[in-house]
Amino acid sequence: MRYYEVVPTRIFRADSDILTYTSEQALEPGFIVTVPLGKLTVVAVIWNAVKKPDFPTKPITRIIYDTPLPPHLLTSAKWLSEYYLCPLPEVIRAILPAGVEKKRRQK
Repeated sequence: MRYYEVVPTRIFRADSDILTYTSEQALEPGFIVTVPLGKLTVVAVIWNAVKKPDFPTKPITRIIYDTPLPPHLLTSAKWLSEYYLCPLPEVIRAILPAGVEKKRRQK
């Protein structure tokens, strides 16, 4: 079992930007995934891998894309969040393409 800090694209609490989830697969920072957040399922970005926490975690629902975001984009998002005092989930939502969470039909 692997544990990851993820940044959801929704603001869930004013004083926190990152949540911890679990996955059976080995994932890299930058993967775009879906995670349960309360009663909703939201899009999130894997921020980094962490050790097993001392609290229960929920599983990552699915991986949306097989290719992770480039590391320089994640670094830029963190800088934007700190420089402009903007919540990290809002910056992540801004850098992701519109409609990333839409379900596409298979051809």
